[in-house]
Amino acid sequence: VGDRPRLNKPPLVYWLQAASAAAFSAGDPMRDAVWMYRIPGVLCAIGSVLATWAFAKQLTGRLAAWLAAAALALSPVVVLDAHQARADQLLVFTVIVTQWMLYRIARGDVSVATCLGFWAALAVGVLSKGPITPMIAGLTAAGFSFLRGNYRWLWNLRPVAGFLTVVLLVAPWVYLVGRHVGWSLYLNTIWDETIGRSIDGKEGHWGPPGYHLLLVFFLLWPVGLALPATLRIIWKRARSGGGGWLRRFRSGLAHRPVDAFLIAWVVPSWVIFECISTKLPHYTLPLYPAMAIAAGRVLAAASRRRPAPVAGFEKHLTRVWFGIGITVLTGIAALCLSLRWWGDFGWFRGPGSLRTPFEAVPLILLA
Repeated sequence: VGDRPRLNKPPLVYWLQAASAAAFSAGDPMRDAVWMYRIPGVLCAIGSVLATWAFAKQLTGRLAAWLAAAALALSPVVVLDAHQARADQLLVFTVIVTQWMLYRIARGDVSVATCLGFWAALAVGVLSKGPITPMIAGLTAAGFSFLRGNYRWLWNLRPVAGFLTVVLLVAPWVYLVGRHVGWSLYLNTIWDETIGRSIDGKEGHWGPPGYHLLLVFFLLWPVGLALPATLRIIWKRARSGGGGWLRRFRSGLAHRPVDAFLIAWVVPSWVIFECISTKLPHYTLPLYPAMAIAAGRVLAAASRRRPAPVAGFEKHLTRVWFGIGITVLTGIAALCLSLRWWGDFGWFRGPGSLRTPFEAVPLILLA
Protein backbone atom coordinates (compact mmCIF):
# COMPACT_ATOMS: atom_id res chain seq x y z
CA VAL A 1 0.00 0.00 0.00
CA GLY A 2 1.85 3.05 -1.24
CA ASP A 3 5.51 2.36 -0.53
CA ARG A 4 4.93 -0.08 2.35
CA PRO A 5 4.45 -3.85 2.02
CA ARG A 6 1.03 -5.06 3.15
CA LEU A 7 1.64 -8.12 5.29
CA ASN A 8 -1.73 -8.21 7.06
CA LYS A 9 -3.10 -10.90 4.77
CA PRO A 10 -1.54 -13.83 2.88
CA PRO A 11 -0.55 -13.24 -0.74
CA LEU A 12 -2.69 -15.51 -2.90
CA VAL A 13 -5.49 -13.05 -3.59
CA TYR A 14 -2.93 -10.36 -4.45
CA TRP A 15 -1.21 -12.72 -6.87
CA LEU A 16 -4.55 -13.45 -8.56
CA GLN A 17 -5.45 -9.77 -8.72
CA ALA A 18 -2.06 -8.87 -10.16
CA ALA A 19 -2.42 -11.61 -12.77
CA SER A 20 -5.91 -10.39 -13.66
CA ALA A 21 -4.72 -6.78 -14.04
CA ALA A 22 -1.74 -7.88 -16.12
CA ALA A 23 -4.00 -9.93 -18.41
CA PHE A 24 -6.73 -7.32 -18.95
CA SER A 25 -4.37 -4.35 -19.24
CA ALA A 26 -1.97 -6.25 -21.51
CA GLY A 27 0.87 -5.10 -19.27
CA ASP A 28 0.18 -1.40 -19.90
CA PRO A 29 -0.12 0.52 -16.58
CA MET A 30 -2.05 3.32 -18.31
CA ARG A 31 -4.92 0.88 -18.98
CA ASP A 32 -5.10 -0.26 -15.38
CA ALA A 33 -8.60 -0.10 -13.81
CA VAL A 34 -10.20 -1.06 -10.50
CA TRP A 35 -12.58 -3.61 -12.04
CA MET A 36 -9.64 -5.77 -13.13
CA TYR A 37 -8.80 -6.47 -9.49
CA ARG A 38 -12.36 -7.55 -8.75
CA ILE A 39 -12.47 -10.33 -11.33
CA PRO A 40 -10.86 -13.01 -9.08
CA GLY A 41 -13.46 -12.38 -6.36
CA VAL A 42 -16.32 -12.70 -8.83
CA LEU A 43 -14.91 -15.94 -10.26
CA CYS A 44 -14.39 -17.38 -6.77
CA ALA A 45 -17.98 -16.47 -5.82
CA ILE A 46 -19.25 -18.30 -8.92
CA GLY A 47 -16.99 -21.24 -8.04
CA SER A 48 -18.38 -21.29 -4.50
CA VAL A 49 -21.96 -21.47 -5.78
CA LEU A 50 -21.09 -24.31 -8.17
CA ALA A 51 -19.12 -26.18 -5.50
CA THR A 52 -22.01 -25.80 -3.05
CA TRP A 53 -24.36 -27.24 -5.67
CA ALA A 54 -22.08 -30.21 -6.36
CA PHE A 55 -21.44 -30.89 -2.67
CA ALA A 56 -25.13 -30.57 -1.72
CA LYS A 57 -26.13 -32.83 -4.59
CA GLN A 58 -23.92 -35.55 -3.12
CA LEU A 59 -25.31 -34.93 0.36
CA THR A 60 -29.03 -34.45 -0.17
CA GLY A 61 -30.29 -34.61 -3.76
CA ARG A 62 -30.92 -32.40 -6.76
CA LEU A 63 -33.68 -30.11 -5.49
CA ALA A 64 -31.94 -29.35 -2.19
CA ALA A 65 -28.69 -28.75 -4.08
CA TRP A 66 -30.34 -26.20 -6.37
CA LEU A 67 -31.94 -24.46 -3.40
CA ALA A 68 -28.64 -24.35 -1.50
CA ALA A 69 -26.73 -22.97 -4.47
CA ALA A 70 -29.43 -20.38 -5.15
CA ALA A 71 -29.45 -19.36 -1.48
CA LEU A 72 -25.71 -18.73 -1.53
CA ALA A 73 -25.88 -16.86 -4.84
CA LEU A 74 -28.70 -14.60 -3.60
CA SER A 75 -27.15 -13.94 -0.19
CA PRO A 76 -26.74 -10.14 0.13
CA VAL A 77 -23.38 -10.43 1.87
CA VAL A 78 -22.06 -12.68 -0.92
CA VAL A 79 -23.33 -10.27 -3.58
CA LEU A 80 -21.77 -7.25 -1.86
CA ASP A 81 -18.49 -8.95 -1.06
CA ALA A 82 -18.11 -10.43 -4.54
CA HIS A 83 -18.14 -6.90 -5.99
CA GLN A 84 -15.08 -5.92 -3.97
CA ALA A 85 -11.40 -6.77 -4.37
CA ARG A 86 -11.14 -8.89 -1.23
CA ALA A 87 -9.88 -12.31 -0.17
CA ASP A 88 -13.12 -13.55 1.40
CA GLN A 89 -14.63 -15.14 -1.71
CA LEU A 90 -11.40 -17.05 -2.29
CA LEU A 91 -11.57 -18.14 1.35
CA VAL A 92 -15.15 -19.38 1.00
CA PHE A 93 -14.27 -21.37 -2.11
CA THR A 94 -11.31 -23.07 -0.40
CA VAL A 95 -13.44 -23.87 2.66
CA ILE A 96 -16.15 -25.52 0.57
CA VAL A 97 -13.64 -27.68 -1.31
CA THR A 98 -11.85 -28.59 1.92
CA GLN A 99 -15.09 -29.55 3.65
CA TRP A 100 -16.24 -31.54 0.63
CA MET A 101 -13.04 -33.61 0.66
CA LEU A 102 -13.27 -33.96 4.45
CA TYR A 103 -16.78 -35.37 4.25
CA ARG A 104 -15.77 -37.86 1.57
CA ILE A 105 -12.91 -39.07 3.73
CA ALA A 106 -15.18 -39.29 6.77
CA ARG A 107 -17.59 -41.46 4.79
CA GLY A 108 -14.89 -43.90 3.72
CA ASP A 109 -13.27 -42.48 0.59
CA VAL A 110 -9.58 -42.92 1.45
CA SER A 111 -8.18 -42.57 -2.05
CA VAL A 112 -4.95 -40.67 -2.55
CA ALA A 113 -6.70 -38.11 -4.78
CA THR A 114 -9.27 -37.25 -2.10
CA CYS A 115 -6.68 -36.93 0.68
CA LEU A 116 -4.37 -34.89 -1.52
CA GLY A 117 -7.28 -32.68 -2.54
CA PHE A 118 -8.15 -32.07 1.11
CA TRP A 119 -4.64 -31.04 2.16
CA ALA A 120 -3.99 -29.04 -1.01
CA ALA A 121 -7.24 -27.09 -0.53
CA LEU A 122 -6.26 -26.56 3.11
CA ALA A 123 -2.89 -25.14 2.05
CA VAL A 124 -4.54 -22.86 -0.52
CA GLY A 125 -6.86 -21.72 2.26
CA VAL A 126 -3.84 -20.80 4.40
CA LEU A 127 -2.45 -18.78 1.49
CA SER A 128 -5.87 -17.14 1.13
CA LYS A 129 -6.60 -15.94 4.66
CA GLY A 130 -4.34 -17.61 7.15
CA PRO A 131 -5.73 -19.90 9.86
CA ILE A 132 -9.45 -19.70 9.04
CA THR A 133 -9.65 -22.72 6.73
CA PRO A 134 -7.59 -25.01 9.03
CA MET A 135 -9.64 -23.84 12.02
CA ILE A 136 -12.97 -24.66 10.38
CA ALA A 137 -11.74 -28.01 9.03
CA GLY A 138 -10.22 -28.99 12.37
CA LEU A 139 -13.30 -28.05 14.40
CA THR A 140 -15.52 -29.84 11.87
CA ALA A 141 -13.47 -33.04 12.11
CA ALA A 142 -13.43 -32.91 15.92
CA GLY A 143 -17.14 -32.08 16.17
CA PHE A 144 -18.16 -34.76 13.66
CA SER A 145 -16.09 -37.34 15.54
CA PHE A 146 -17.67 -36.33 18.86
CA LEU A 147 -21.24 -36.41 17.55
CA ARG A 148 -20.73 -39.77 15.86
CA GLY A 149 -18.67 -41.27 18.68
CA ASN A 150 -15.92 -42.39 16.31
CA TYR A 151 -12.41 -40.93 16.15
CA ARG A 152 -10.56 -43.71 14.33
CA TRP A 153 -11.49 -42.36 10.90
CA LEU A 154 -9.20 -39.35 11.52
CA TRP A 155 -6.22 -41.54 10.61
CA ASN A 156 -7.70 -41.80 7.10
CA LEU A 157 -6.75 -38.14 6.66
CA ARG A 158 -3.08 -39.25 6.53
CA PRO A 159 -2.04 -36.41 8.85
CA VAL A 160 1.73 -36.84 8.50
CA ALA A 161 1.74 -36.73 4.70
CA GLY A 162 -0.89 -33.98 4.79
CA PHE A 163 1.13 -31.82 7.16
CA LEU A 164 4.16 -32.16 4.91
CA THR A 165 2.03 -31.17 1.91
CA VAL A 166 0.86 -28.00 3.64
CA VAL A 167 4.40 -27.14 4.74
CA LEU A 168 5.70 -27.72 1.23
CA LEU A 169 3.14 -25.31 -0.25
CA VAL A 170 3.19 -22.61 2.44
CA ALA A 171 6.69 -22.59 3.95
CA PRO A 172 8.58 -21.16 0.92
CA TRP A 173 6.42 -18.03 0.91
CA VAL A 174 6.73 -17.63 4.71
CA TYR A 175 10.51 -17.99 4.52
CA LEU A 176 10.92 -15.51 1.68
CA VAL A 177 8.71 -12.87 3.31
CA GLY A 178 10.39 -13.28 6.70
CA ARG A 179 13.82 -12.96 5.15
CA HIS A 180 12.79 -9.89 3.13
CA VAL A 181 11.04 -7.79 5.80
CA GLY A 182 12.59 -9.23 8.96
CA TRP A 183 11.29 -12.00 11.18
CA SER A 184 10.46 -9.70 14.08
CA LEU A 185 8.15 -7.47 12.02
CA TYR A 186 6.58 -10.42 10.25
CA LEU A 187 5.88 -12.45 13.41
CA ASN A 188 4.46 -9.39 15.14
CA THR A 189 2.13 -8.83 12.19
CA ILE A 190 0.94 -12.45 12.28
CA TRP A 191 0.34 -12.20 16.04
CA ASP A 192 -1.56 -8.93 15.68
CA GLU A 193 -3.77 -10.26 12.87
CA THR A 194 -4.68 -13.50 14.69
CA ILE A 195 -4.43 -13.33 18.47
CA GLY A 196 -4.65 -9.55 18.54
CA ARG A 197 -7.92 -9.50 16.63
CA SER A 198 -9.34 -12.11 18.98
CA ILE A 199 -8.56 -10.09 22.11
CA ASP A 200 -9.21 -6.49 21.02
CA GLY A 201 -11.55 -4.98 18.46
CA LYS A 202 -9.25 -3.88 15.65
CA GLU A 203 -9.89 -0.75 13.56
CA GLY A 204 -13.08 -0.03 15.50
CA HIS A 205 -14.70 -3.32 14.41
CA TRP A 206 -15.85 -4.48 17.84
CA GLY A 207 -19.08 -6.34 18.47
CA PRO A 208 -20.73 -8.20 21.36
CA PRO A 209 -21.47 -11.94 21.38
CA GLY A 210 -24.58 -12.55 19.32
CA TYR A 211 -23.53 -10.03 16.67
CA HIS A 212 -23.38 -12.60 13.86
CA LEU A 213 -26.52 -14.38 15.04
CA LEU A 214 -28.58 -11.20 14.72
CA LEU A 215 -27.28 -10.53 11.22
CA VAL A 216 -27.54 -14.01 9.72
CA PHE A 217 -31.27 -13.74 8.91
CA PHE A 218 -30.58 -10.70 6.73
CA LEU A 219 -27.19 -11.70 5.33
CA LEU A 220 -28.54 -15.07 4.16
CA TRP A 221 -31.83 -13.60 2.95
CA PRO A 222 -34.29 -15.02 2.10
CA VAL A 223 -33.31 -18.59 3.07
CA GLY A 224 -32.07 -17.27 6.41
CA LEU A 225 -35.73 -17.02 7.46
CA ALA A 226 -35.91 -20.83 7.31
CA LEU A 227 -33.01 -21.35 9.73
CA PRO A 228 -35.11 -21.54 12.94
CA ALA A 229 -37.32 -24.23 11.38
CA THR A 230 -34.19 -26.01 10.13
CA LEU A 231 -32.69 -26.10 13.63
CA ARG A 232 -35.98 -27.33 15.08
CA ILE A 233 -36.28 -30.16 12.53
CA ILE A 234 -32.64 -31.24 13.02
CA TRP A 235 -33.20 -31.28 16.78
CA LYS A 236 -36.38 -33.37 16.47
CA ARG A 237 -34.65 -35.84 14.15
CA ALA A 238 -31.70 -36.29 16.45
CA ARG A 239 -33.64 -36.53 19.72
CA SER A 240 -34.08 -40.27 20.22
CA GLY A 241 -33.02 -43.00 22.58
CA GLY A 242 -32.62 -42.82 26.34
CA GLY A 243 -30.45 -40.91 28.79
CA GLY A 244 -29.72 -37.19 28.94
CA TRP A 245 -30.34 -34.74 26.13
CA LEU A 246 -26.73 -34.86 24.91
CA ARG A 247 -26.71 -38.64 24.82
CA ARG A 248 -30.04 -38.69 22.96
CA PHE A 249 -28.77 -36.06 20.55
CA ARG A 250 -25.59 -38.00 19.75
CA SER A 251 -27.53 -41.24 19.49
CA GLY A 252 -29.93 -39.70 16.99
CA LEU A 253 -27.09 -38.27 14.89
CA ALA A 254 -25.29 -41.63 14.79
CA HIS A 255 -27.52 -42.57 11.83
CA ARG A 256 -27.66 -39.08 10.31
CA PRO A 257 -24.15 -38.27 9.10
CA VAL A 258 -25.26 -35.32 6.96
CA ASP A 259 -26.91 -33.56 9.91
CA ALA A 260 -23.90 -34.32 12.10
CA PHE A 261 -21.45 -32.95 9.55
CA LEU A 262 -23.40 -29.73 8.94
CA ILE A 263 -23.72 -29.13 12.69
CA ALA A 264 -20.02 -29.74 13.19
CA TRP A 265 -19.26 -27.37 10.30
CA VAL A 266 -21.32 -24.48 11.69
CA VAL A 267 -21.65 -24.59 15.49
CA PRO A 268 -18.04 -24.77 16.81
CA SER A 269 -16.69 -22.17 14.36
CA TRP A 270 -19.70 -19.94 14.93
CA VAL A 271 -18.98 -19.93 18.66
CA ILE A 272 -15.39 -18.90 17.93
CA PHE A 273 -16.49 -16.04 15.66
CA GLU A 274 -18.93 -14.83 18.32
CA CYS A 275 -16.25 -14.92 21.03
CA ILE A 276 -13.51 -12.98 19.24
CA SER A 277 -13.65 -9.24 19.82
CA THR A 278 -13.15 -8.03 16.23
CA LYS A 279 -16.35 -8.56 14.24
CA LEU A 280 -17.36 -7.78 10.68
CA PRO A 281 -20.50 -9.09 8.92
CA HIS A 282 -18.53 -11.20 6.42
CA TYR A 283 -16.47 -13.09 9.02
CA THR A 284 -18.98 -15.97 9.13
CA LEU A 285 -19.17 -16.28 5.32
CA PRO A 286 -17.33 -19.65 5.26
CA LEU A 287 -20.20 -21.12 7.32
CA TYR A 288 -22.97 -19.92 5.01
CA PRO A 289 -22.70 -22.82 2.53
CA ALA A 290 -23.44 -25.30 5.32
CA MET A 291 -26.45 -23.29 6.49
CA ALA A 292 -27.66 -22.97 2.90
CA ILE A 293 -27.41 -26.74 2.43
CA ALA A 294 -29.25 -27.42 5.70
CA ALA A 295 -32.04 -24.96 4.86
CA GLY A 296 -32.22 -26.32 1.31
CA ARG A 297 -32.78 -29.84 2.64
CA VAL A 298 -35.65 -28.67 4.85
CA LEU A 299 -37.27 -26.61 2.10
CA ALA A 300 -36.94 -29.47 -0.40
CA ALA A 301 -38.53 -31.90 2.06
CA ALA A 302 -41.34 -29.44 2.79
CA SER A 303 -42.08 -29.01 -0.91
CA ARG A 304 -42.66 -32.75 -1.26
CA ARG A 305 -45.15 -32.95 1.62
CA ARG A 306 -48.86 -32.63 0.91
CA PRO A 307 -50.23 -29.59 2.75
CA ALA A 308 -52.87 -30.18 5.39
CA PRO A 309 -56.33 -28.54 5.07
CA VAL A 310 -56.37 -24.97 6.38
CA ALA A 311 -59.14 -23.82 8.68
CA GLY A 312 -61.15 -20.71 7.85
CA PHE A 313 -59.50 -18.43 10.40
CA GLU A 314 -56.02 -19.65 9.50
CA LYS A 315 -56.75 -19.15 5.80
CA HIS A 316 -57.90 -15.59 6.49
CA LEU A 317 -54.79 -14.94 8.58
CA THR A 318 -52.60 -16.35 5.80
CA ARG A 319 -54.19 -13.97 3.30
CA VAL A 320 -53.59 -11.03 5.63
CA TRP A 321 -49.92 -11.86 6.03
CA PHE A 322 -49.60 -12.45 2.29
CA GLY A 323 -51.07 -9.02 1.63
CA ILE A 324 -48.69 -7.42 4.10
CA GLY A 325 -45.76 -9.18 2.42
CA ILE A 326 -46.79 -7.97 -1.04
CA THR A 327 -47.16 -4.42 0.30
CA VAL A 328 -43.71 -4.49 1.90
CA LEU A 329 -42.09 -5.88 -1.24
CA THR A 330 -43.82 -3.23 -3.35
CA GLY A 331 -42.54 -0.53 -1.02
CA ILE A 332 -39.01 -1.91 -1.22
CA ALA A 333 -39.19 -1.95 -5.03
CA ALA A 334 -40.38 1.67 -5.08
CA LEU A 335 -37.60 2.66 -2.69
CA CYS A 336 -35.04 0.90 -4.91
CA LEU A 337 -36.22 2.91 -7.91
CA SER A 338 -36.13 6.17 -5.97
CA LEU A 339 -32.61 5.50 -4.66
CA ARG A 340 -31.36 5.85 -8.23
CA TRP A 341 -31.73 9.60 -7.83
CA TRP A 342 -30.58 9.85 -4.18
CA GLY A 343 -26.88 10.07 -4.93
CA ASP A 344 -26.41 13.18 -2.79
CA PHE A 345 -27.70 11.63 0.42
CA GLY A 346 -25.25 10.56 3.15
CA TRP A 347 -23.55 7.22 2.67
CA PHE A 348 -24.67 6.88 -0.96
CA ARG A 349 -22.38 9.76 -1.95
CA GLY A 350 -18.93 9.25 -3.47
CA PRO A 351 -17.25 6.32 -5.26
CA GLY A 352 -19.48 3.81 -3.47
CA SER A 353 -22.73 5.38 -4.71
CA LEU A 354 -25.27 3.20 -6.46
CA ARG A 355 -25.00 2.76 -10.22
CA THR A 356 -28.37 1.09 -10.71
CA PRO A 357 -31.47 0.83 -8.50
CA PHE A 358 -31.06 -2.94 -8.21
CA GLU A 359 -27.77 -2.53 -6.32
CA ALA A 360 -29.78 -1.06 -3.44
CA VAL A 361 -31.61 -4.34 -2.72
CA PRO A 362 -28.89 -5.98 -0.58
CA LEU A 363 -28.33 -2.71 1.31
CA ILE A 364 -32.04 -2.42 2.10
CA LEU A 365 -32.16 -6.02 3.30
CA LEU A 366 -29.13 -5.38 5.50
CA ALA A 367 -30.80 -2.29 6.97
